[in-house]
Parts: sequence; C-alpha cells; structure tokens
Amino acid sequence: MRRDLERAGTEIYVLPQYKLTYDENGYCVKKEKCRIPDDIAAKLAEMNK
Repeated sequence: MRRDLERAGTEIYVLPQYKLTYDENGYCVKKEKCRIPDDIAAKLAEMNK
C-alpha cells in the first residue's frame, strides 16, 4: 500500500472484515482479518450509503 501521512500512527477498520495498522511514517505495517465492532460497523455502513 502507498504511504498515507494522514493515517500515520492509527488503526482503521475497512469493511467487511479488516483492521489496518499504520506506523508513525504513514506506512501500513499490519493487515488483519477481524470482526469489526458493531458500533464501528454501523458508522462505516452509514458513511457508505
């Protein structure tokens, strides 16, 4: 994945089942399959309407 300075030092959830972890330089260092928490899944679904 390309570098994304806006996401530096964060973890984000991506539908349908992934969590991405970014280092302090904005590079994705970890991609995990996981169950997205219900409250976050609802927010993501609302944003993607």
